[in-house]
Formats: sequence, structure tokens, C-alpha cells
Amino acid sequence: MNTTDKNKLRAALGYIELGMLEEAAEEVSALSQESLNDFDALILRLELSQRSGQWEQAESIARKLTKLQPEEPDWSIALAYAARRAHSVEVAREILCDAAARFPKEAVIHFNLACYSCQLGEIPVARNYLRKAFALDRSYIVTALKDQDLKPIWAEIISPFPSPGNNLDS
Repeated sequence: MNTTDKNKLRAALGYIELGMLEEAAEEVSALSQESLNDFDALILRLELSQRSGQWEQAESIARKLTKLQPEEPDWSIALAYAARRAHSVEVAREILCDAAARFPKEAVIHFNLACYSCQLGEIPVARNYLRKAFALDRSYIVTALKDQDLKPIWAEIISPFPSPGNNLDS
């Protein structure tokens, strides 16, 4: 990447951090064609697309990143996040099911699968994914109580004692 494009990326990143998305987009659009698919440019373009709500573009960029760095779980997570908004929860869940097989120790993947399952009305499946997420990272308990996707099972999460309806403790 040439110096001019590096400076444009730095400027775009600064604009993104300040919430000035239009200005960031202008800097990105001024990048040379050869720099658009540079790894750092892809990451910045993904961030800009996500913050701008351009979900199909975010999905396309995240897909490229998953191919460039298949060992990085963040790109599969970003791909699922964008796919949920561009298409459906079902499409996003498929992406994360594949990611869960490749990254079984990533709590965020199990957590998001719990959210998707809950939104699809698959409460027992959601409980199982939550159980896995909590076992990997207890901080997701607090996150779960703030996530509207999991609202149907909030009472089970906060219940301190096992009960017939509380299957998260088993």
C-alpha cells in the first residue's frame, strides 16, 4: 500500500472513531483500486460498513476476511452479524454453526447461537448454547441479561436456585 493510501486509511479510521462516517467513507472511496482489498483496508471497510448499516457490503467484506484469515473467529462472527441483518437469523445461524465446529472454545459464538436459537423459538437449543457460553466465560451471564434476543429466558438466567423451569443450571 502506498503512503497516500496509508494516510487515507488513518484519516478514515480517525473519522470512524469520531463517528464521522460520511467523511470516513470519502477517504475510503479515494483509496486506489489496488489498496481496496489490502488486509488493513478490508478491516476498516468492514467497520465502516457495520457502523453505516450497509449489511450486504459488510457481509461481502467479512466473507473475504474469513477466506484471508480462516483461523480468526472474529471474521466468522462479523459475517454472521452482517448476514443476520442482510438476510435472516437462519442464515446467520448456519454461519455460526460452522464456526462453532471450528472454534469450539469461543464463548461469543455459542452466545450468539443462543440468541439466534431463542429468536427462532428453539428455547432448549438456546439453553444448551448459553450453557456452553457460560462455561467458557462467566461474564456472558451479565451480557445475556441485557440482550433482548434472550428475553424469553431471562428469568431462567437470574434464578439463583434450580427449579423445574431453570434448565441452565444442569
